[in-house]
Amino acid sequence: MSNQNFHFTRAIKTLLTASGLAAIALCTTVVNASAQNIPKVWESQKYQPPFGLQSPGNLSQGGTRSGAEAIANPKFIPLVPQNNNFGVTTAAYPSILVYVADYAEQANVDTLEFLLLDDEGNEVYRARFAVELTGQLLRIDLPKHAGLAALEEGKDYLWLLEGFTQDFTLSETLFTHGWIRRVPPTASLVEDLETSSSAQEVANAYINEQIWYDAIAKLEEGFISGTASEQIMEQWEALLSSAGVNDVALDTSAMLAD
Repeated sequence: MSNQNFHFTRAIKTLLTASGLAAIALCTTVVNASAQNIPKVWESQKYQPPFGLQSPGNLSQGGTRSGAEAIANPKFIPLVPQNNNFGVTTAAYPSILVYVADYAEQANVDTLEFLLLDDEGNEVYRARFAVELTGQLLRIDLPKHAGLAALEEGKDYLWLLEGFTQDFTLSETLFTHGWIRRVPPTASLVEDLETSSSAQEVANAYINEQIWYDAIAKLEEGFISGTASEQIMEQWEALLSSAGVNDVALDTSAMLAD
């Protein structure tokens, strides 16, 4: 996979609460006017997760691990609802966002692997890439021109992100996963998108239809384009809070500096 399919949002820093990353918990959030359509807790009524979600400890394709330490002290935090790590997309080639905490104490890990499996456990896509990870937001864009078929509508896919050491040994603690399902856009969503011009309006259209992956990716695009408004910042924080990742508070003012 080419490097253009992976990028880090520049100047993203973490402002951790006293409890740190170990406690990813929901909190009461003051919702600003621009984020009123975002629930305090993201619970999709339209789209239910696949039955019998597997635990992270059983998902790795590279080896076996208990996963206990990674769950207690996460280094990779997927920007998906934390109650089930599940969301939907309308995109044939969607984007996935993962927050990567600073893990300088594990400097021997310099390679990440992204793996996509279908609902029967068959490998759909795999890519390894070397990056320097220090408190960054990683965006993984599924490539259109790498022999990868479009995601099928109505089908569930499992994705994993795993760390490897310099001798290509699977890390025991650096991994995360999520579930994604492609769904067809509703008529109301198509209509709303046709009349939406800003990233905020597009994100709102996806949020109203409970399309998680497309909503969060569109807001992230607003940041990296340098056109993020205060309203987009409010939406971003409210959406992350609704997903249960409010303990990872992004320094959004730094994102706007450039």
